[in-house]
Amino acid sequence: MGDAIPPTCSLLGYAFQQGRIPLAEESLARAIELNGLAVEFNRKAFLWGGASATDLARVERLATPAEIIPYHRRCREAWMS
Repeated sequence: MGDAIPPTCSLLGYAFQQGRIPLAEESLARAIELNGLAVEFNRKAFLWGGASATDLARVERLATPAEIIPYHRRCREAWMS
């Protein structure tokens, strides 16, 4: 993801959903907000983590692209010129 915070928020959401974080969800949401970096993205990462704890198959279906478009070097070179 290019940043350590979103995966951490995802794992936090997973652990919270499993009952392993002894804090209120509102407290965790407020901590994400107070961090001030990519707040909405980190909130979503927290929710996706929680969802993966309850229905991983559904999360995998939603996160899998409908079509994989192959990357070709020629396309990149043409696009960059």
